[in-house]
Amino acid sequence: MKIITHSTVILLLIFLLLSSCVERGHNMELVDQNTILYKKCEKEYSYETIEKLINKRLNMMELGCCLEIEHYKYSNESYYIVIKSDGGFIIIWFDAKMCYLSTSNILFSDDIYYASISSINVGDDLADVSVADKTGQFDFLYHSWSLYPKISYHYFENGECFVFTYDSENKVQSIWTFTF
Repeated sequence: MKIITHSTVILLLIFLLLSSCVERGHNMELVDQNTILYKKCEKEYSYETIEKLINKRLNMMELGCCLEIEHYKYSNESYYIVIKSDGGFIIIWFDAKMCYLSTSNILFSDDIYYASISSINVGDDLADVSVADKTGQFDFLYHSWSLYPKISYHYFENGECFVFTYDSENKVQSIWTFTF
């Protein structure tokens, strides 16, 4: 008669947990580009929780399983998942083999700016855009590298993002939108 030790039981429990996790992770569904992933998120996580999991170098299916993510998108040869977080959301990008690439912590623009930002036109000045949405992401303004892309992002809770590119005179060069 064999005696089962505590360490054997613990190893068995870990194996069962991981195997059920992998099984759940494989049930993730690829959704079309018109689907707003943010609206499909049922749970909210802190950036610190996500960061701890990312540091473990989990692939997309493993991370999706640990966070109970059910949907993902594919765009420009990359996969991504969206997770609700404090005051916004986190986008986690993966390569074509579903290996981790990068993370973006996105804060929402205030909804009061939606009408103003949607009325911006090509040729308008950067100052007009920054007044229209004071909470937008203007990362290029904080980089000294002159070749850093002049792009601002404006994410709204309705799942729409406005993207503005600027020319050398800080005039809006192009405008496009996408859902996340």
